[in-house]
Amino acid sequence: DLWKFSGRVGIWTGAVSSDWENPANWSSGIVPNANIDVIINSGTVTVNSNVSVRSLTLNPGASLTVNSHYILTILK
Repeated sequence: DLWKFSGRVGIWTGAVSSDWENPANWSSGIVPNANIDVIINSGTVTVNSNVSVRSLTLNPGASLTVNSHYILTILK
């Protein structure tokens, strides 16, 4: 399903909630993985699982919370 990502970039929309794990919150409709560069331009994002991404851009005005007992791994 990686082909659905334009240039392997996942852009956060937060269309339905703040949950990272909800595919409807991502422009591609797919939750990013270790092969994806993530861009969060605005909004609040909450991670409730162990996640790996290739890179992460968190722009001013955006917030990211990784809940207790979970790890966000950024490979680059």
